[in-house]
Amino acid sequence: MRCESCGFENPAEFKFCGECGARLAAAAAPSAEPSAPAAPPHIAEGERRHVTILFADVSGFTALSEKLDPEAVFNLMNRCFELLGGIIARHDGTVDKFIGDCVMALFGAPVAHVDDPERAVRAALEMQRGLARFSQELRERERIDLQMRVGLNSGVVIAGSVGSDQRRTYTVMGDAVNLASRLESAAPAGEILVSESVYRRARRRFAFRAREPIRG
Repeated sequence: MRCESCGFENPAEFKFCGECGARLAAAAAPSAEPSAPAAPPHIAEGERRHVTILFADVSGFTALSEKLDPEAVFNLMNRCFELLGGIIARHDGTVDKFIGDCVMALFGAPVAHVDDPERAVRAALEMQRGLARFSQELRERERIDLQMRVGLNSGVVIAGSVGSDQRRTYTVMGDAVNLASRLESAAPAGEILVSESVYRRARRRFAFRAREPIRG
């Protein structure tokens, strides 16, 4: 290490110059302060969003499981959900989760559009047509009939990341989600049941038929 006073080259471990005794610059430099502790990971807080929630339940996989090898059933379910998920994506919806034979999708979170209820209805109609074609193939080969019930509801939810430090997932929560699930459960197989909020926003684009109120 070169001494700034006399120019003598000193070994790296010297704190003082071996020629003139001056303190070497590196030794004089203040020691680095300990680094500040890392900030805790940022957790996105929930935000209120107005979304349209789609629940779709595919019936018929139980009968399929009784006839086919588990691997064949697994592959068929994946093909089915790839079909439905692709349709949802084409209408700018987001698959929230797959739950058994059911898919939950969001229109309005995390990306919102002014016509999200209409997009959800279009997606639901296309999903029913797509599943009908898929089911026809299965009927011809396996004599298995797949049908789907769909429920749609629009409302205010809390959207954000939920979970633990090991895994967090973006999702939505609220009564609007529960109502969409109830509508799906009450819908006849092969049909789409929508709430009043979806009907009001989409009635100019689609034809609807009134049904008796859901009780219980």
